[in-house]
Amino acid sequence: MLAGPAFLIALLGVDVASMLANAGGSCSRGCTTSDKLHWWGRRIGDAGCATLATLLNTTSDRKTPLQNLLLGGNDVGDACMASLAELAASGKLRSLRSLGLSNNKISDNGCERIAAAMERGQLPFLSDLYMSRNAALGDRCAAALGTAIAARMGACGSADTTCGSPRMERLSLNENHVTDAGFTRLLHALAQGGARVRIRELSFNNNSLCRGDASVLRAALEALAGSRSERNSQRPIKLFLHSARCRAQKELLWNLTDDAMKAALKVSM
Repeated sequence: MLAGPAFLIALLGVDVASMLANAGGSCSRGCTTSDKLHWWGRRIGDAGCATLATLLNTTSDRKTPLQNLLLGGNDVGDACMASLAELAASGKLRSLRSLGLSNNKISDNGCERIAAAMERGQLPFLSDLYMSRNAALGDRCAAALGTAIAARMGACGSADTTCGSPRMERLSLNENHVTDAGFTRLLHALAQGGARVRIRELSFNNNSLCRGDASVLRAALEALAGSRSERNSQRPIKLFLHSARCRAQKELLWNLTDDAMKAALKVSM
């Protein structure tokens, strides 16, 4: 009788196992290599994601640790996030640099599982996280990710050049349902992380932003700008907030006179 991973593969089908075994492809279009799984639009679903996590957890002969895991457009949801969080807890994602989860069915619950893995140091080298176009993602996700990024940096001493390096650089949550409340919590969390936070790009286009008191969001932007050290301000954070509402409030949100603060953030609306 089949048991363990073999039983799971037999139960769910061999598609994911075959995909993992058949290396090749152009990584600009989708590929399977020793360190990259660029599996856009394969529609593996939560069951396939669970199979993938099981196979990655039980395979010890990978030539190179996995660095890119791109699962955009795969109809995965919170169950997949639970599988990935368990895989991270096993230590098999410690080398992961890029995690792509856009255009799926993930909710705040699933996002919080990924954020918790980050906060516990189980994704220490993650630099790029893409979670755009998940209709059920909102404020809890944004707040949890902000806390995780700041906490992860806070665990590193200011003189430690290896802890979590390369540090988180890009966070993309376009076309979700983040409101001013969740976004300001994220900005304040990053501001509290201070100079250790190395975020280069925050992309929150076409969310539910700029619908409340503009002064509250402005204060959060100023807090983040003010937290940047002189060394960091040479590499400003690119902040993408494209939406009709944000453009209408642009003068209220970003009419700063302090040149140093202008240099710290490059805001595009």
